[in-house]
Amino acid sequence: MLFPAEVFIYNDYCLYLLKNIQLFAVNRNAIEQSASKEMRALFETIFLRIGNWVASSGTGFARL
Repeated sequence: MLFPAEVFIYNDYCLYLLKNIQLFAVNRNAIEQSASKEMRALFETIFLRIGNWVASSGTGFARL
């Protein structure tokens, strides 16, 4: 069980992750337009891993 302070820290961290994922999604289009095939494949892998981690974390953010 988490103590109240830990819950606040966890919530702040989740919001921080969400903000960065949103920024990454916005920047992804610019990256794809100027990147080579190898770089595109790398960013696709990173993006899928982030999405899978969020979906499997059980926080409910996957539904947003």
